[in-house]
Parts: sequence; structure tokens; C-alpha cells
Amino acid sequence: MTEPMDIEESSKQESLGENSVSTISNVLFPLGLLRYLFVELFTRHSLVLYKSNMMATDHYS
Repeated sequence: MTEPMDIEESSKQESLGENSVSTISNVLFPLGLLRYLFVELFTRHSLVLYKSNMMATDHYS
């Protein structure tokens, strides 16, 4: 009666390991995507601000 339990336990541990790996990749991928989007938006936004500041200074001078 003990052998089937051992097999079940080992298979549970294996599936847990696979699940944790997939969870890590599922968490890291969106984080990388968000970071990429944030950097893209931030650089574009700062470029727009820089251009508007340049236009404002040109306008005042």
C-alpha cells in the first residue's frame, strides 16, 4: 500500500516544479513587456516634452 503513495507523491513534486517554472515565466514575461512599454512611453513622452519646451522657448524669444 505504501508504494503507490510514493509514486503519487513524486509525480506531484514533478508537476509542482513544472508549474513553478511556468509561473515564473508567466510572471516575468508580462513584467518585461510592461517595462518595455513603460520605457517606450517614457522616452516618447520626454521627447514630446523636450520638443514642446524648445517650441515654447522659441516662441518666447
